[in-house]
Amino acid sequence: MEESMGTARGARLQIHHVQMVIDSWQQRQSSVNCSGAEWQEKAANLIRALLPVLDFKVARDGLQISPGQIRDALSLANLVKLNLEAEQGLVPAALIAPIRAYLQNGLPGFERSQSHNADFWNREAREHHEYLTALLSDALSQLEKHANWSES
Repeated sequence: MEESMGTARGARLQIHHVQMVIDSWQQRQSSVNCSGAEWQEKAANLIRALLPVLDFKVARDGLQISPGQIRDALSLANLVKLNLEAEQGLVPAALIAPIRAYLQNGLPGFERSQSHNADFWNREAREHHEYLTALLSDALSQLEKHANWSES
């Protein structure tokens, strides 16, 4: 029990570290590339929307967090899955609200009514999401290089 509490505390500190790396990444990117600032802000907001959900899962399930798991959680399929978990009452709806807003309003062409079947997802929505997650690749790579991370 004590070990799992320490592990959860460590994972929660790692989530806080992710936030700091994303903030730093966004500041660096905005000072270098003003033309893509809107896309970078959307990408940063996407990962910021995910972090409270991961924090919840760390506390509830003892989930171990790694940069690879964060990258995986950012996939469109997993964001849709989190939204469905909230609909089933498995994750608090308030935590998922920013992800749901992203799916409904921030992802052009994504139809929530089709979210249960990936075969019907709009190509524009997929490409938009892939672009945003690609923007985060540098920040996630920085996390992977950090000495305190260990892949599970």
